[in-house]
Amino acid sequence: IGTLIRRDAEAILGLGAQVARPEWPAAIERIDRADEVFVTGFQTVRGLAEDFARRLSIVRGTVRFVAGHDGGLAEWIPSRRREGERRCLILVDMVPYAREAEPVARLAAASGMDVVVVTDELNTWAVEHTPHVFHAATKVGAFLESTGPLATILNLITHAVAERNPEKARARMS
Repeated sequence: IGTLIRRDAEAILGLGAQVARPEWPAAIERIDRADEVFVTGFQTVRGLAEDFARRLSIVRGTVRFVAGHDGGLAEWIPSRRREGERRCLILVDMVPYAREAEPVARLAAASGMDVVVVTDELNTWAVEHTPHVFHAATKVGAFLESTGPLATILNLITHAVAERNPEKARARMS
């Protein structure tokens, strides 16, 4: 168990390289400025994505979890209530379950959304659809992949978005 904890901790510390990339502040800016933010994740990371959507909605408005199967992505149809409406999709993915993720990312990008992908170290498809791809090591030697590093990078996104307008985030929290 001690070895697994150490490997998980090393994977979390490795996220420093991801948030130091120039794509990180650009992704945070896109999430912050979006009129609407959609979050999705499939199968084993769906719950993680749902939790992240709720936490992100504490620090900024108009965030919702979207399940590709539940509503046929009708939520993505632009409202056209505002000129130049900006929308952003944050997709949480683990490659062994990625069969649905790539078509969703492709559709979002084709519809003009900014796309941010938070994924594991095995993902090779996401960079074809967005430069905003952040990898977290999930293979730490446990029986199943570790979702700890993915949860941590999602927490870092929430924090970074809140830091862009801390007064507004505090007001939403209170």
